Amino acid sequence: MKVQDNGTGTLSSQANVTITLTNANEAPIIANQSFSVAENSANGTSVGTVVASDPDAGQTLAYSILSGNTSGAFAINASTGALTVANSSALNFESSPSYVIAVKVQDNGNWDSAIKRISPLTSPM
Repeated sequence: MKVQDNGTGTLSSQANVTITLTNANEAPIIANQSFSVAENSANGTSVGTVVASDPDAGQTLAYSILSGNTSGAFAINASTGALTVANSSALNFESSPSYVIAVKVQDNGNWDSAIKRISPLTSPM
């Protein structure tokens, strides 16, 4: 880099400047998924695991349900993304053949959300 003044008898100086770029934190990405669970499933029954990834190494992901969790039917493990039945009495195929919940995953600064469809299945007769 060269710097000079605008005076009479222009003076100038040169120096090497090093610019270091640091990696910006990118948001995590949630995979597209759908789940199903039997309508008579007990509380704690596994529904599935929300899959997410982060392009940045060393990020800790945290999962949560943003909306659509009618009557608290489902719970999500904040550390693993595992979805479970939280209120079995809310699973009624005849009144709600599917649930659409918004799930959020957050890293150490950014987040992403996705819609997940959960379909209660009737028991075979």
